[in-house]
Amino acid sequence: MSKILIIENDKKTASLAADALRSGLNDVSVYICLSAADGMKNLKRKSFDLVITASRLADMTGFELLKGMAEIGGHWPTIILSAPGRGDEAVKYMRIGVYDYIVKDADFPHTLPKAAQRALDLSYVFNEKRNIVETSIEREWRRGLSRMAHILNHEVNDPLMAIIGNVQLLLSRTEIKSGELREKLEAIEDSARRIARVMAFFADRDIETHNDLQDNAPDRDSVLT
Repeated sequence: MSKILIIENDKKTASLAADALRSGLNDVSVYICLSAADGMKNLKRKSFDLVITASRLADMTGFELLKGMAEIGGHWPTIILSAPGRGDEAVKYMRIGVYDYIVKDADFPHTLPKAAQRALDLSYVFNEKRNIVETSIEREWRRGLSRMAHILNHEVNDPLMAIIGNVQLLLSRTEIKSGELREKLEAIEDSARRIARVMAFFADRDIETHNDLQDNAPDRDSVLT
């Protein structure tokens, strides 16, 4: 059974997300924490396969929470839930290895289970590989692959983020409201995000996670105002 932790201080949103996951996925247990502090305590005590958290919590930003998760040595695929109108955050979160970034709009209860299932599938593959008993030669080989994956993630992710940013800029223009052009732009954005998610997931994030979190995190006071 897969265990999913939701960290969201809005009870209504947390319950809506939990209900969507329970009805949309098979064989899952969903736990809710209403604060980042409570979420961190549970991550230290229990085993989870996926973390879903709000981008801005009352006691901590999403960036601060991710940094704390990295510091306790966890490797949880993470999905960020954000209020509408904060698209500039998406690129920053994707750069530090977040699996997905979902806007809490009317459609998010339908979108969330699909994203969660993809994240759980990747998590299963990743953990199965980590559980293989390794010789010293195998460990060195894996480290080399991890370094290569990290480099590839950087080289591929930068142009992907540029694509996503330009597509979002085009979609924000009033003259592109609907029709075939908008559908094609949205398809391009979705494809770019999928590639970025997979690349970030398999990259070795241990090397630069702390620095990236610090560099990309916005000022906490400005975020909470």
